[in-house]
Amino acid sequence: MYSLYPRQVPVHSSEVSQRTIWELMWLSSATLILLFFFYPETSASNVLYQRVRRFHKATGNSWIMSASEIGLATMSARDLAVDILVHPFTLNFQEPIVFALNVYISLTYVLLYIWFESFPVVFTSGESSCLAYPSSACSSARSLSCHPSSPTCITCKSPSITLTAS
Repeated sequence: MYSLYPRQVPVHSSEVSQRTIWELMWLSSATLILLFFFYPETSASNVLYQRVRRFHKATGNSWIMSASEIGLATMSARDLAVDILVHPFTLNFQEPIVFALNVYISLTYVLLYIWFESFPVVFTSGESSCLAYPSSACSSARSLSCHPSSPTCITCKSPSITLTAS
């Protein structure tokens, strides 16, 4: 007996999955909004800071400070720069799992970037930016100033790479 069911599955499954995705998106966005506005703060330093601010309003005594305010008042510009610029790198290279996750995420970004840059080559006339395939004359560091519609690179004046689909 001949059946049309295998040919109907992609049609029905795409309708069901599209409807389900939109319903889940609306439910999750509503949940996010509710949690954003009504979920209580759980950071201990922020809770203590807010409690001290309420105490300041109630008593008028502004000499009492929370631990985070004291730490911020005694922090120099050098300490702030070390916290912002040095600590992330020390965390990255001293914790193997953080390093492994950073490598994994960076490889994922590279693959996605290459994938999206190949769309013009595959689906249009074949023109792509010099970001996708940097030549030795237009290195990847300097190719950030290359625009896809420009015939030459702005900084190094080398011709942009134009690929034609065959």
